Amino acid sequence: MVKLFSKVIAERRAKGEEHDDVLQVFMESQYRDGSTVNDEQITGLMIALLFAGQHTSSITSSWTGLHLLANPEYMYAYVRARVSPCPLVLIHPTPLLFCRYRYRHGV
Repeated sequence: MVKLFSKVIAERRAKGEEHDDVLQVFMESQYRDGSTVNDEQITGLMIALLFAGQHTSSITSSWTGLHLLANPEYMYAYVRARVSPCPLVLIHPTPLLFCRYRYRHGV
């Protein structure tokens, strides 16, 4: 990842390109004393943002799954309402997660 971000930064600096994104904000950033953020620091910030986004998505989907599993009526409604590329799933949703729910409720 360091190589990837470093390459993009170097290419932008060499071409004098400006973009409307967070990388550009980091590249134009300055400390209070007027010194600029170096490429190594920018790369570190970009990697931190990348992992922060992945971590947030992972946690959000984990909690969503836990809440759905704790509330089978919502889980079943979710599966029935979701759009699937497989028509059989829309006609008769039977994922493994619903085995217990379907048995208990005669669905």
